Order: sequence, then structure tokens, then C-alpha cells
Amino acid sequence: MSAEVSSLVNLAGDLAGTYRWTPSSGDSVDPAVADADLAMLRRDGYVILPDLLTADDLIEIREAVVPLLDLHGRNRFEGHTTQRVYSVLNKTRACDRIADHPPGTCVVGSPLLAELPAVHASGHQHSAG
Repeated sequence: MSAEVSSLVNLAGDLAGTYRWTPSSGDSVDPAVADADLAMLRRDGYVILPDLLTADDLIEIREAVVPLLDLHGRNRFEGHTTQRVYSVLNKTRACDRIADHPPGTCVVGSPLLAELPAVHASGHQHSAG
């Protein structure tokens, strides 16, 4: 049995090699819903997940993330005035719901890689399991 991850310190190590694989929360989503979301993403370039966050969730996320908006774009491509947070999931637990929301995990876990001409196929990538 794996040790419990109970603090951010526990997340700094080799989780893929230390902790056993667990099923995705996306497994609980109706495949027809997941297929429709993926089709929307491929067609439109985005997916709308209604009611993903409550008003209280938004307040909590804003309170946690706004203080982290201290870095700006480093060049014209990134946008010199664009504010960004790198590794937000390492810095606050407030955004976990967004990353682990079942419909979202179905879309993120789907193969979206576009193999263009003269690109060698790399196959699907799995971080653990």
C-alpha cells in the first residue's frame, strides 16, 4: 500500500515511481459526453464545461491566484504585459477542482496530438500506469 500524500512536500518527489496508479476520475463520465466534448474541442479549439465552478469556487481561486500574478511575459511573443502563473497546481490547492474535474480529465486525457508531415510518430505518452 502506498503512503498517503498529505502535504505539498510529499508532491516534490517521484510520485509516478512511488505511488501506485489510480483510475482517472474521467472514467465516471458518460462516453457520449466525453466524445461530444472532444469533438467540440477539435472543431472549435475549446470546450465549454457548464457549471464547472460555483461562485464560491471562483472567489477562492481569485483569492489564491491573484497574489501569484507577479511574472510578466518575457518577450513580444509572450506579451510583455501578460501576467502569468507557472505551475499553479504546485502553488495552490484552490485550482485542483479545475484540473481534476471528470469531464475535463476526459478531454485532457484524449490524444490530441496532430502529426504533421515529416514528423516522426511518437505514440501516446503516459505519465504513470
